[in-house]
Amino acid sequence: MTTALHHPPQPLTRLRAHLFRAGPVILIDDRNGLAFLIQPAMDVTVSQIAFLVRHSTGFLCVAMPARDCDRLRLPPMPGSEPGTLVRGMAVAVDATDGITTGISAADRARTVRVLADPASDYHDLRRPGHVIPLRVDEAGEECPAYASLALSLVREAGAGNAAVVACLVGASGELADPAEAAAMAGECGLEQATFSSPAPRTLDVQP
Repeated sequence: MTTALHHPPQPLTRLRAHLFRAGPVILIDDRNGLAFLIQPAMDVTVSQIAFLVRHSTGFLCVAMPARDCDRLRLPPMPGSEPGTLVRGMAVAVDATDGITTGISAADRARTVRVLADPASDYHDLRRPGHVIPLRVDEAGEECPAYASLALSLVREAGAGNAAVVACLVGASGELADPAEAAAMAGECGLEQATFSSPAPRTLDVQP
């Protein structure tokens, strides 16, 4: 099964370049109109996490390979089987050291960097916490399409092996529709793309 990434508005090379510079991009699911902010996790800053929280539901996930979740001993969240709304989610975590309550932008940035660090081990995380890992399996069948695509784009941009994902909200506080997502991309100077597929395996980039 293939994910189709539709581009306009900008060439895919610009989308990857934006991610390589550690800036967020917007992905829009053309099946349900949901929009997602995607941010490389490896060197994420406090200000970048604050931006994601300010423009999203505040529910931050980190899309990462399932094998890394296994290495960090992050089992699937109860009830996260395929076909459920929380499919692919692992147990929530906080960094063990260098944080206070775990909920601030600074604390969540620290936790995200720990998750993205290949040198981290399970002792570096405590459970439960405030950041949700998203287990991305190699076949792309057990996780949401946006999670698999976010991880693939960050990898292809050379920006690490994990991606922060947050659902975009509009000015009303409701989930942003494609028009609101496009308006925000223009206002904030973000790249955007539209994708479609229920369960991606590879990327099919369309001009």
